[in-house]
Amino acid sequence: MKATGYAAALAILLALLIAPAAATAVPTTPQEIHDVAGDVLAEEIISFMDAEYCGGRGDHFSRADLADASHNFPEYPRRITDTTGKEITIVRPLNRIVAYNSHWVTPLHQEDKVIGVANSGVRAAVINPYALEKIDIGGGGPNFPDIEKIYECNPDAIITYVTLGPGDDFFVDKMPSSVTVVRMDYLEPSYLRDEILKIGYLLDCQEQAAEYVAWHDRYVDDIKQRAAAIPEDERLKVFIDVGASGGADRRTASEGQYMHAHCTDAGGVNVAADTVAAKTGVVNTEWIAQQNPDAILGLCYAGGYETDDPTALADHHSDITGQQILTFTPAAKNNQVYIVSYRYAYGLQYPAALATIAKWFYPDRFADLDPEAINQEYIDRFHGVDYDVAEHGVFTYPDTR
Repeated sequence: MKATGYAAALAILLALLIAPAAATAVPTTPQEIHDVAGDVLAEEIISFMDAEYCGGRGDHFSRADLADASHNFPEYPRRITDTTGKEITIVRPLNRIVAYNSHWVTPLHQEDKVIGVANSGVRAAVINPYALEKIDIGGGGPNFPDIEKIYECNPDAIITYVTLGPGDDFFVDKMPSSVTVVRMDYLEPSYLRDEILKIGYLLDCQEQAAEYVAWHDRYVDDIKQRAAAIPEDERLKVFIDVGASGGADRRTASEGQYMHAHCTDAGGVNVAADTVAAKTGVVNTEWIAQQNPDAILGLCYAGGYETDDPTALADHHSDITGQQILTFTPAAKNNQVYIVSYRYAYGLQYPAALATIAKWFYPDRFADLDPEAINQEYIDRFHGVDYDVAEHGVFTYPDTR
């Protein structure tokens, strides 16, 4: 570090030592951002001096990072904890991003910062047209992304999944330490909004993140409050089906899997909540019939905005209703077997999917909800493309449009 930069850092440190402590929540206001920057910079200066002059061995900023942090103060440094629990600290704006997970890009209007996207992002270009102009790094599904394509992007950050795609080590082991790897899903309902606030803060687009969260909360909070008021003895028992597992076995979701939240947020009772040890597991159709479910909620790994072909969802529905033993359940007798596309259920359009499920379960209690209108509002407001959800896309089966 140059002498002037070092002196500046020490001057900032002296001022910060008497500054108020920063809030623990995700910073949203300029003052909160400055307070956190002050706390982080003070901590890092002390850690650096301890290591440099007192034999300390803890992790700390390098001289170059301290110089950058001091230069960009009080807007930076910025620090979050990603969804894996890893602490992420940046000392300068992130302007060259590889979005292996790109759910957040268009809704937060951050297209200009993205250099590369996974091929799954390219496939979703019908509502995210920016992706066609970016470097396709491949990957998606069980495949690994192309490291050479990532290097071509010359990124300063990679934003990837927690539960999908390659693990953290795949990127960390293959990229320079200067590339920040952030893992957040933007899929799980219980922490979707928090992840949006975190990425908004990290990328300096707090206003856009706050706009999305306000829209999300307007619908989700209302549905959850109304669902919570349903008496226990009037709640539907729901079996969540996430696909066949051979013979008479079906895969289901426990309390730790995303679809459990979709069910319970809409007022349903997941009959397999504590039945399987992992997030998903296998149960026999005889066991399902014994639970006598009022509804069956199936998740199909097909459909979404990029197709108009409902075949896969219809086949999933037939696969369930074709199980002879399940025809005696209230779910089958009352035609309450529903299939939802994971590309509709998971992601920032969650309020629309939740409205769909709530209306399926309790059509009288949620008669005023219009899931199609919520879905269209999401597209118009956060994607800004000419896309009519009444005419295109495969979201549910039976089709509720």
